[in-house]
Amino acid sequence: MRVLVTGADGFIGSHLTEELVKKGYQVRAFVYYNSFNNWGWLDTLPENIMKDVEIFQGDIRDPNGVEEAVKGVDAIFHLAALIAIPFSYHSPDTYVDTNIKGTLNILQAARKQHTDRVLVTSTSEVYGTAQYVPIDEKHPFQGQSPYSATKIGADRLAESFYRSFQLPVTIVRPFNTYGPRQSARAVIPAIISQLLAGKEEIKRSLESEGVSVAEDREIPYALHIKGYDYLSKLGSFRKGYFYVQDISSMEVAEWAKPQIGDVVIDVCAAPGGKAIHMAEKLEGSGRVIARDLTEHKVGIMRENIARSGLPNIEAQQWDASVYDETVEGAADIVLADLPCSGLGVLGRKTDLKYRMTPAMQNDLVKLQRDILGTVRAYVKPGGKLVYSTCTVNKKENEENARWFLKEYPEFTLLKEQQRFPGRNGGDGFYIALFQKRGTCGNGLPQ
Repeated sequence: MRVLVTGADGFIGSHLTEELVKKGYQVRAFVYYNSFNNWGWLDTLPENIMKDVEIFQGDIRDPNGVEEAVKGVDAIFHLAALIAIPFSYHSPDTYVDTNIKGTLNILQAARKQHTDRVLVTSTSEVYGTAQYVPIDEKHPFQGQSPYSATKIGADRLAESFYRSFQLPVTIVRPFNTYGPRQSARAVIPAIISQLLAGKEEIKRSLESEGVSVAEDREIPYALHIKGYDYLSKLGSFRKGYFYVQDISSMEVAEWAKPQIGDVVIDVCAAPGGKAIHMAEKLEGSGRVIARDLTEHKVGIMRENIARSGLPNIEAQQWDASVYDETVEGAADIVLADLPCSGLGVLGRKTDLKYRMTPAMQNDLVKLQRDILGTVRAYVKPGGKLVYSTCTVNKKENEENARWFLKEYPEFTLLKEQQRFPGRNGGDGFYIALFQKRGTCGNGLPQ
């Protein structure tokens, strides 16, 4: 039996090629043409395997080359695709051309050549964030990224060729797959790397890169670092071993105390530190929705989320002052780290003292109240709302907390703290923890 494997130079494709050869199939491996004559992971296979592999170099986006590759084969394993989700946000056209048009080229060629069997490789990303578990074929498709949208499109094309032309197509939909040759940026390797890189290992890694490291007295897993030029130069940072936040900001997740399975909405999340911290504390469970106003800020969050490798967090563009009925009463925890005068970070943003005026501060107080009045509706009975700012202005902090309690008596103030630079460590920062009266999702008082 003669078999064509597209994407044979990739992680799964190379393993599939190797296994098919071992089982006695005649394999034609479709690899992406490049001027270096590089065959990806196939270059690492033993010579006794590769001598039985026919290499076809081409571009899945070109219908002529695809038809030539399909000639004379009995079955096709179609794996060729662009898969990096962050890259799809700023280069969606390439994903449409590769994932949708590439699949169309395979289907058209298979139909013309009367191929006996076609297997199209999909992805669990077509489902987006799970609406229920375990996910089954009845779960709705959700195009949460340009990547997932193109894979949905490819799936629908495959289905249409089966229904319209009786092409013998099977859609194979793997979930998270892990093994040798996989990119370290993928979800499972990233999580494993973080688990293996305990605090002591991270300290050793940072110190080997010339970074000064000291432990924090309040948060046992927190480290203070200094003596580096750029974070992106640090290998341990690029691998997602750690994320950088001010120690005061880290207190938000400490106060919120998320429980396994919680739903968290961070309404002004960029650059994403608090939301990522919450997702990490949830140990991969539950759901964290990190929102911010502009496409640019959401893009930054997506980059940080991708580096973290955490599967339970997503970034969305949304104006926090605009009510979203789809998440009313949905959140166990709402984080509201709101725009403020920034007087707690003057040490790092000295220009603020020249730009900030009393009138601007009053405008910020109004904005903060508008947002708090909007997002409090997202908290489920028994749930928590954490309000925070990086300022020391009482109007934006304690006075806002008193206003909130008066306007929304269904909430109680559990605790609050004004942190000052030089006294508490870290930035000047205010945190107030509110709880909504009622019971939590399991019916128990909280």
